[in-house]
Amino acid sequence: MSTRPHRLLPSLAAFVSALLLCPLPSANAASITVEFGPEAGQSADYAEVNIHFHPIPDGATTVESTTFRSTDKSFKKTFDNLAPGRYAIRLYTGPQFMLPDADTPGLFRFNFQATLEGKDEHQTVPIRYKPFDPSTVRGDQAARGKVTDARGGGVAGMALRVLAQGKGVGTVSVARATTGADGGFEVKGLKKETQYTVIDDKENFVGRFTPGEPIMFALAPKAGDPAPDVEMTGIDGKHKRKISDLKGKVVVIDFWATWCGPCQEPMAKMQTYRDKHPGWGDKVELIALSIDDRREAAEKHLRDRGWDKTTNLWAGEGGWESAAPKAFGVQSIPRVFVIDKAGNIAATGHPASLDLAKTVDGLLATSAPTP
Repeated sequence: MSTRPHRLLPSLAAFVSALLLCPLPSANAASITVEFGPEAGQSADYAEVNIHFHPIPDGATTVESTTFRSTDKSFKKTFDNLAPGRYAIRLYTGPQFMLPDADTPGLFRFNFQATLEGKDEHQTVPIRYKPFDPSTVRGDQAARGKVTDARGGGVAGMALRVLAQGKGVGTVSVARATTGADGGFEVKGLKKETQYTVIDDKENFVGRFTPGEPIMFALAPKAGDPAPDVEMTGIDGKHKRKISDLKGKVVVIDFWATWCGPCQEPMAKMQTYRDKHPGWGDKVELIALSIDDRREAAEKHLRDRGWDKTTNLWAGEGGWESAAPKAFGVQSIPRVFVIDKAGNIAATGHPASLDLAKTVDGLLATSAPTP
């Protein structure tokens, strides 16, 4: 049996229509409010403010960023209906292309991470604009130094840029210099007790210094240079190895750490080379060199994963500042070096950028070094 549909009263129809057009609030009612404005008494030398609000993925999902732009000098912006989790907030004044220019008037940047534990939690992030004070990184100090190559010779004609970390603006370019015939250089306009970073004209890291300290920068070895003869420790802590001990072999060194996510896949791949290339035998040394602060952490990590098809070594105390990564100029990991039978670096780079098996086979095909 069918019945005629009833006509809704006008007021009820409007109510139902409103429900359809306006979804019910999300069950995730958590929110983060960004409050922005100048500090009391400070002028606001900016025309626009931008926010990138980015949920940090937990590894199982892909998320999208939210952007917000305001031309107001002060404002509140609430990001609501958020799920529990971690969020990255990046706020900066002016358009994005201006960010590298820390000398631009009114430039300001702020990075923050917030964690929402529950679905009803609310957090407020107060951000106060303050103009950058150049006197915090510039002064009347001068410094002299020298740049040498991996063989100890002075590097002439090298363009250098001196950078400092400026509060609220990021990296500030403080001075420039070009090395002389002997690799020497001088920079001025520095501030006492301030750490500076030096890069070349291709933005490669050269070194760090503080005025008043001796400045000697040895460039990272490149293909064709002798491999630094550093000492490394067995992952069990019971023996030492030096690069010179391995002369006559082709050596692959993979710098890694337990906390380095991108290092794990190349490390797992390193464990497969022995089975895939049985002809390498004792002519090839595959070294997994941990730069973890604690040897025991790396030892446990390797044991738990059964990664025993490599010569597992530890760089020693100091992590990034230990002897091996400093001598090899390692600034990011994973990083692989392939050393030929004569003890010279044949190739280096990210593991994904190298065909390690092909490189090793090519080096094995060359004649052995002359004693």
